Amino acid sequence: MTKRSRRASKLTRAEYEEIYNFYYVRKGLGCGAIGKEIGVSKSSVFRNFNKYGFQVRSNSEGSKLSNQKWSDEEIATIHQHCHIKNKMTFEEIAEVHGISPAQFSARCAELGLQVRSQAEAMTCFWEKRESEIREMYEYYLDGAKISKEIASELGCSTSQVYRCFKHFEYQMKSPKGSNLTDKDKFQIVELYSDERAPREIEENLGISSSTVRKVLKEIGVELRPLDEAVNLALARGRDKTRNSINANIKLDFFEQMTPELAWFLGAVCSDGSIGSNYGLNKTTSSFSLASIDKDFVEKLGALVGLSPSKSIQSTSSKQIWTLRCSNKHFVSHLEGLGVCNNKSSTVTIPEAIRPELMRHFIRGYFEGDGCVCVNLNGRVRFSLSSKSRRLIMSVAKELYEQAGIGIQSKRRSLSCVNLLNCPYLTVYVVKEKSDLIMYKIETSALSMIEKLYRYLYEDVDEANRMNRKFNKFEKALGGL
Repeated sequence: MTKRSRRASKLTRAEYEEIYNFYYVRKGLGCGAIGKEIGVSKSSVFRNFNKYGFQVRSNSEGSKLSNQKWSDEEIATIHQHCHIKNKMTFEEIAEVHGISPAQFSARCAELGLQVRSQAEAMTCFWEKRESEIREMYEYYLDGAKISKEIASELGCSTSQVYRCFKHFEYQMKSPKGSNLTDKDKFQIVELYSDERAPREIEENLGISSSTVRKVLKEIGVELRPLDEAVNLALARGRDKTRNSINANIKLDFFEQMTPELAWFLGAVCSDGSIGSNYGLNKTTSSFSLASIDKDFVEKLGALVGLSPSKSIQSTSSKQIWTLRCSNKHFVSHLEGLGVCNNKSSTVTIPEAIRPELMRHFIRGYFEGDGCVCVNLNGRVRFSLSSKSRRLIMSVAKELYEQAGIGIQSKRRSLSCVNLLNCPYLTVYVVKEKSDLIMYKIETSALSMIEKLYRYLYEDVDEANRMNRKFNKFEKALGGL
């Protein structure tokens, strides 16, 4: 509760009655003006007046009463003296005379009094600050301050600073690249021949990198390819100042199939995606993986050299942790291992995963799209869902063949898609929305869930599992 809310809650009915009679009835003030007088919000005044049964004016009645405070002659006087002669803004008039900017503007319109246009108002604003601007201009000419610093002190943009200088017909300095001498051009070519990048030349000479490229093109110097330029910069140690999310990627992680890579691929097939962004000049490959579990995302990121970033889910206040990069080699490795674009309904278990590593892939997929919980009857229930029928059927098959996890009783559901006499866990079709079809496997058989727990987590290091779901398993099964 804010200080103003606490202040409003402390006032009694008798005090509000006194405020109502004195300020609202006698002086004709509105709820907002009363709130300023007694130190509470407008809504608190209005709410408490209604609470205690005090009659309040309608909006039209309030506007009419407010207009009666100021006669036409008073409005005309304020307009002539303040707005025209002293060039005051509506906000400044409001502070001096207590009439709102909107009300003053409306009354001027009723009386046919001409007010300044936005451009004229801006001109008046700068003219009143002419002495201050003149002082800033002298700093600008001497080189003591650049336009960006002047804009910060004046509380405006850099372009407004230049427009203001132009308004007062101040002579502006020519940009460094607008009148280059032969010596400047020679230095540009010399530095570029010394394997310096345009941005490094900009730092040394104060000539923008775009002008550097333009000069080199005019002279006929062929620019280096991007990959060659990057390698030269890295060789000189320029990476020390880089803050790129691609700088620490571990591409060698994908060279050999390991339990860690199988777990990572399971998580990618569940919560990750890859794609391509097509621009006019180039195509950018991208990767992202998101989860509400920070521990899970940090562990996956440590495997590939990515750090998670934080955002807020649009549909709730939950924090989302994301791994992302735009590295074509990273994406091509994933594509080579069987991860495809727009994978939701077509994803399947990558062929590169050997049978002995299958449980690590399934663990990664379960930690993304699976659930284990205790229902209202005290029974433990496991479930795993996917848009891909092919993947969920493959997982059910692997669970049966590798861990003996299968159906325990006769199938009765009409929504199952298993073949007749199929021993795998039942795969159900679930329509969550009219246009969304999901496939799910689940079981509440305690013996199957115990097998599943051991299959997924036996001899698995803490660095290669999601602690939250592992702890749920242990709690549900009584710490097996």
